[in-house]
Amino acid sequence: TIKVWNLAHAKLLALLTNLTTEPQVLAVSACGLFLVENSGTMSINCWQAPEGKVKWTILSHTNVAELRFSADASSVIAKFVDNQVQVFRTADGTRQELNRKSSGP
Repeated sequence: TIKVWNLAHAKLLALLTNLTTEPQVLAVSACGLFLVENSGTMSINCWQAPEGKVKWTILSHTNVAELRFSADASSVIAKFVDNQVQVFRTADGTRQELNRKSSGP
């Protein structure tokens, strides 16, 4: 079971109870509406925290090392153990291309 709290107001925001195993990597969006986790399988699960339901699941090519949300919670950034980074839309799990700035001519 995962409990997501708003510490400033001592309010329980979400209770996620139907996880199959203990999460190995976990991140909560700053707004508290979304949670992403990897439970040791090669998949990433995005939860709608207030509803306590999985929004989407992505199968990954290898184990997840780190998960983060963008500042506006519109994207999930996943770093894998092989140092690859992928970005997914929080809304539907669609993979996005990384925006890399050119270092010059």
